[in-house]
Amino acid sequence: MSMSRLPLAVIPLLLPFQAFAQQSTSPVTVPLVVSPGTALRLQVDSTIFPKSIGDPVHARLTQPVFAFDKEVLPAGTAVVGHIVGFDQPSRMQRLQSIVGGHFGSFKKPEVEFDTLLPANGASRPIETETTPSSGRVVEMRASTTQKRGIIGSTVAEAKEEIYTRINTAKTFLKSSRKKETLRDAALDLLPYHPAKIANGSTFDAVLSTPQNFGSEQVPAETILKLGQITPEDGTTQANLITGLDSGHTAVGSQVVAKLTAPLFASDHTLLLPEGTELIGQTTAARPARHLHRNGQLRFAFQQVELPAEIVLIQRRLALESTNTAVETPDRKIHAGIVGLTARSGSHLSLSDEGVPKIEESKTRFLGPAIAVALVAAANSQEQEHGTVENRGGAQAAAGTVGLGLAGLVIGRFSHTGALALGGLGAARSVYTQFLGKGYDIQIPSNTLLSIQFNRTGNTLPKN
Repeated sequence: MSMSRLPLAVIPLLLPFQAFAQQSTSPVTVPLVVSPGTALRLQVDSTIFPKSIGDPVHARLTQPVFAFDKEVLPAGTAVVGHIVGFDQPSRMQRLQSIVGGHFGSFKKPEVEFDTLLPANGASRPIETETTPSSGRVVEMRASTTQKRGIIGSTVAEAKEEIYTRINTAKTFLKSSRKKETLRDAALDLLPYHPAKIANGSTFDAVLSTPQNFGSEQVPAETILKLGQITPEDGTTQANLITGLDSGHTAVGSQVVAKLTAPLFASDHTLLLPEGTELIGQTTAARPARHLHRNGQLRFAFQQVELPAEIVLIQRRLALESTNTAVETPDRKIHAGIVGLTARSGSHLSLSDEGVPKIEESKTRFLGPAIAVALVAAANSQEQEHGTVENRGGAQAAAGTVGLGLAGLVIGRFSHTGALALGGLGAARSVYTQFLGKGYDIQIPSNTLLSIQFNRTGNTLPKN
């Protein structure tokens, strides 16, 4: 990128560093270190049924790991962990599970990953703080779909569901683990659920100690120019450091994310290395409210901070060239998110503008309607040959709405019990979907973000 093509505001910042670069031509040794706090994105290879502490767990990286500008651990790298304990739910949680018809082991295995197995190197011990996940990680991307009415949206959702099911079937047919997939599906249908870690389960293993992968020689000119050219375009990934919650995060709160991959220009010039921090703030926040109004949250990034070791090298090179300490200029940017990862079931999505939002299927309104219809069916009675007969099937279904498996038994033999439990379930469903509070937007720390430069956040509408 030539000087004539740079923004006028950037040129004064580059002039002193260009002078340093002309005098500093010798290469600089840059350590390739993966710093503590880096999250390893892992996916389990196959379903396991742990019995005791120490049982091994095998997983693979789903995202590559970088240090400065080099990929030091490619996606697919094997990682080994072990069971370190079993989380036992409370008695109330176990009771609710039993009432809902789920029996078996209620223990949730706790995993800690402790060994890296690179494809072309010796095993490497690591220390991590591992967060288990019972669901799959789904990447949400900003879409450009046009607005539709209720019927159009329902048809579009149905088409998308069919497309998803077809792809799932194709993936299953191509998979080499058909027997294991069928076994897991059969186990999920049974009322008894053993303790297990299912195939495809994901974990975030956050490194507690640094990992050194040697060093590389980098031209001094490359080091001095890092961060001096404001990125005008480009997309990269970053790890969210500060968790966000529309119910608690205030407008103007600082938001910090760290690049998990380097950012290059179109000519492959390094602009920002891995580990660069993006500093921003929330531009709008609104908690969830009653009448099922969901929370709203928007944020953007306005500044970058290079890794501390790179800033020290820059200052040392500048001091060697001019014998004068040079202040590091503020590096202003405009960047927003165009994608993020969210746990399945979180209802989190992105609008066409890349704004986080809660997206719920319009079929959620069917739940209250079905619950009310079942209570009405249970309340109706048939008279035949002078005898009043209740509809046992409808009663059982109405009882299930209110108290799961226990409600099914009560409703089957008690007309009054079926009406009471069904009415309770219907009222709860109506309150949840129409009158109660909506969902808050929650983006926890270590969420993987897709960042696009030259993109700003917007404020919320006045209504």
